[in-house]
Amino acid sequence: MNLLNTVFHSCRRVDELVSQSMDEPLGWLDSLRMDMHLRMCGNCQEVKSQVETLHTLGADLGGDLDEMDGAEADAVFTVPSQPPQR
Repeated sequence: MNLLNTVFHSCRRVDELVSQSMDEPLGWLDSLRMDMHLRMCGNCQEVKSQVETLHTLGADLGGDLDEMDGAEADAVFTVPSQPPQR
């Protein structure tokens, strides 16, 4: 393992940490290494932006479901017994 791999996380690891950071706080070393990687990697910055958008949309959907009564919420997630006719 070379020095760069020791100091910097890979894009794959940063993607995992971005998702994990939405659910729980990261350790200071992982957080520091992720931030350093994000400052240099445009692709991971884009992934982070997309994950943040999905996280926000998911939270909004959860809020909408909380406002629905049981029958409305069940209708949203009911799987049809028959496939749609074409």
